[in-house]
Amino acid sequence: MNIKSTVYENTIGIEFNPDDFHAMDLSPRAVIDSSGGTCVLVPTETAIAMRDKLNEFFPPEPDEPELGLPEEPKEPGYYITQQNLLLNKDMNGGWIRPGSYAWENGTAYTGDWGVVSKTLGDEAFPLTKLNTGKEH
Repeated sequence: MNIKSTVYENTIGIEFNPDDFHAMDLSPRAVIDSSGGTCVLVPTETAIAMRDKLNEFFPPEPDEPELGLPEEPKEPGYYITQQNLLLNKDMNGGWIRPGSYAWENGTAYTGDWGVVSKTLGDEAFPLTKLNTGKEH
């Protein structure tokens, strides 16, 4: 099997060899159904090799954000950790912990999400946004 980029934009060419079908004693074939879909019958080993090659062209997206950090909330406002610690994200994207608590870097204010995450630890996440709207 040979999978490669083609000269046509946004296309991938897949070429099968007779050896790709030997495990099932199939003759090379592709079936095109009436709706225009294509089905190719191949042995499991060939399908796995094809999946691996396609994953090289199109790497799966990671399950977690880069650097292993929890996802940072986008909106400013008050948040609470899983241990009920109050946090405030301001309009500039900086974080404070009301009550004069310092972050791990020794400051009371930080715009570095990595410092926030490291100070709080994995057990603090996910954060919950508090509704601070006025009641009527």
